Amino acid sequence: MPDSPFAALLRRIAALSPIRPLGRVVAAGSGTVTVAGLAEAAGLGDLVEIRHGRGTRRRGEVLALSHDTITVLPDGTPEGLSVGDRVVLLGPGEIAPHPGWLGRVVDPFGKPLDGRPLMPGMVPRPLRAPPPPATQRRPLGERLATGLAAFDTLLPLVRGSVSGCSRVPALASRRFWPSLRAVCRPTWR
Repeated sequence: MPDSPFAALLRRIAALSPIRPLGRVVAAGSGTVTVAGLAEAAGLGDLVEIRHGRGTRRRGEVLALSHDTITVLPDGTPEGLSVGDRVVLLGPGEIAPHPGWLGRVVDPFGKPLDGRPLMPGMVPRPLRAPPPPATQRRPLGERLATGLAAFDTLLPLVRGSVSGCSRVPALASRRFWPSLRAVCRPTWR
């Protein structure tokens, strides 16, 4: 079936489960949350949703398992969570990238951060999948010769890439930034 909005919708409907395992927060501290009731259903790396009594929700990842509890690392800090808060097991983290995602900003779970809808792809992949072999990746683009040895050898720049060079003291020389600007035309204008 071609990659159409209906195919993606049908796949998402088929993946829905009316029943999800539910646990409860029994302890929180030191950046983690201990949950009872999910030890037999959860696996390492599974995702959970912690539902606070005040209506807030946050995701977390299963870090450790014991015979009767699991340890969860919540997204953000555990402040505000209470003993007794419900925890829903979401299962293994998956993401289904789509070619329409190119140029978009998404969070680690594939949710759009720009407020616009985001079409899921046809093939779900595990969040912690190994990267494709280097020989199967597409080239990054035309390489830019900067004249700066650090960039031309260890940190090559290519046309169209995004650089996160902040004002690091080791790089903040009077010659570095003008030299780099002379080679790289800003793309944010």
